[in-house]
Amino acid sequence: MSRSIVVFLVVAAMLDAGGWIWDWYHQVWWFDEFSHFFTPFALLAAISYVSSSGAAGGRSRLDAVISIAARAAVTGLVIGIIWELFEATFIDMHWLDTLSDVVLDVIGAALGGCYAVWLHLLREQT
Repeated sequence: MSRSIVVFLVVAAMLDAGGWIWDWYHQVWWFDEFSHFFTPFALLAAISYVSSSGAAGGRSRLDAVISIAARAAVTGLVIGIIWELFEATFIDMHWLDTLSDVVLDVIGAALGGCYAVWLHLLREQT
């Protein structure tokens, strides 16, 4: 696995843990939004990188990128909804916060999938 993806995963885990331990989610106004973008980005970059090795399979590169990004976005949507349901059981959330969290989950996940494809394309060129 790419070193950058491993670093992203470690940073995401540390930030999420710090957010819960030191209550950054309530103290820093943008932290929740950043976390809902960056964590799915890191997770889906890792999952897409591992699962998309040789994913082009005779398709054009654009088709492969679109396919992997779409799968990553859908996975991010599912994970985001499950997480929001979990959050809603413990925290009184406003629907607008929930909606923005899920949208950022999907965007981060899709970009994570694109990043994984980009890393594979770089590896092919060397």
